Amino acid sequence: MGVTMSNSTPKLLLAILLGVGAVVGGGYLWVSQNEEIDTYEPVDATVVHSELGSSDDGSYHAAITYEYTVDGQTYGSSNVFPGPGSRSGNDPQGLVDDHPEGASVTAYYDPANPSTAFLVKERSVLFPVMLVGVGGLTVFVAGKELVERFAG
Repeated sequence: MGVTMSNSTPKLLLAILLGVGAVVGGGYLWVSQNEEIDTYEPVDATVVHSELGSSDDGSYHAAITYEYTVDGQTYGSSNVFPGPGSRSGNDPQGLVDDHPEGASVTAYYDPANPSTAFLVKERSVLFPVMLVGVGGLTVFVAGKELVERFAG
């Protein structure tokens, strides 16, 4: 009794690989944002630009730029939230309203690299958890199918 590879086996292996990538990516996003929230230092900042921007897909985002000074050096950033990637939270208009041009705000900067900062100290739970969940489910379903093919 020999094991033969069907045409869908490479697709199942690809699904497993993509699922593992999603789990790793979601974990990375979660760890990165938590590390930034826990280690970045507060600094006084000034909002230099604040508007509601729109994307090609019709969604809106808070386009906020701010400046801050660390050890006599002035830096600028447009990162609103911690972690890689950009997002505008649940209320981009509220973010713009809460951060008008000229406002004095608190930003948070990386002591090891002061040019890196974010403005709103808030964790994003949904997207990292969604990536881990979908990736894990994909690995489980494709892995189960693969095992059944080779065991059966």
